[in-house]
Amino acid sequence: MKWKTYEKISCYFDFVNFVDLSGWGEPLLHKRIYDMIKVAREKKCFVGFTTNGTLLNQSVSERLITFNLDLIAISMDGATADTYESIRKGAKFETLVNNIKSLNLSKQRLKSKKPKVVLVFLMMKRNISELPSLVDLASKLNVDQILVKNVAVTLKTKDDEQRLFSCNEESVAREAVENVEKAKGKARQNGITLNVASLKLRDRPVCLADPLKSVYFTWDGYVSPCDSLAHIDVPRIFCGKREKSVPLRHFGNVQEESLFEIWEKEDYQKFRQLFYKRQRLYNSFIYRALEALVHFQDDRKSFNRNLVAPSVCRSCHYLYL
Repeated sequence: MKWKTYEKISCYFDFVNFVDLSGWGEPLLHKRIYDMIKVAREKKCFVGFTTNGTLLNQSVSERLITFNLDLIAISMDGATADTYESIRKGAKFETLVNNIKSLNLSKQRLKSKKPKVVLVFLMMKRNISELPSLVDLASKLNVDQILVKNVAVTLKTKDDEQRLFSCNEESVAREAVENVEKAKGKARQNGITLNVASLKLRDRPVCLADPLKSVYFTWDGYVSPCDSLAHIDVPRIFCGKREKSVPLRHFGNVQEESLFEIWEKEDYQKFRQLFYKRQRLYNSFIYRALEALVHFQDDRKSFNRNLVAPSVCRSCHYLYL
C-alpha cells in the first residue's frame, strides 16, 4: 500500500477503535509499517497485525514496542520443527521460537506490557495432534493467548481435505475433539487464554468479519466488506463441493470518494441490510426460545429457513464458523 493511500484511510481513524494492519501479505515487509502504527496510535486506536514472525528479530521487536503496538498475532501451525516447516515452507521453527523469546525479553527490558502476544494456530488434520504441545510451548514462551482457527478459506481440494470442522450432520473426528479438550485443560493449568473455533458449522447471524461494524481496504484503496471478497475471483470449495466463482465486492475507492459516501451507497446498504435482518431474526429467535424451550427445535428450523445472506457470502465458511 502506498503511503498516500494509507493517509487517505487514516483520515477516518477518529471514527474507529481498532486498526488491523494485516492483509494478504506480511506486514513487516512494508517499509513504513512503523509510521503506520504511529499514525493509528496518535488517533487513539488499538493497533495490531498478524505476522509469520520470521522477520521479528530483536531490532524489529524493540521498534514495535517503542511505537506502542498493542497486539501482535504470530502464525505458528505446529509445535515441532517437522510439522511447522512442512506447512510453512521456507520458514525455520527455531528462528520463530527465538524471535518470540526475543520479543518478550525486549518487553521486559523496556518495561512494557505491550504488545500482547497471540499465537495463531490453523488447525488441520496434519497438525491437530500437536495442539496440546503448542499450549505447553506457549506457556514456556510467555505467550498471552492462543487463537485456534479453522481452514476456512478453501480454494484447492488439498486445502479442503485438511479441514477438521464438519458440515451438515457429519461427525467431527474423534482425534480433533480429544486434542482440543486436552489443549483446553493444559491452557487452564498454565493460565493461558485459548480460543478455539467451532468444529461444526452453524448459522451465524453475522459472519466473523462483521461487515456491520468494519470495513476492509485493499492495498490500492478499494473498500470491501472483508478480505475474502476483496482480492480473489476464483471458485471456492464449500463443504467439499466446488462452487461457482465468487465475484469481488468493491463498493468504492477512498482515493476517489469519501468513505462516508461509499458507506451510504445503495448497493452497500443493501448488502448490510441482509445482515441486519439476520441479526434481528436471531435476537427474536433467542427471545422466543427462552420463552418456551419446548418449541426450541421448531423455532430453530424456522430461523434457518428465513436466514438470507448476501449471495457472495453463502458459500463462505466464515458465515457458519
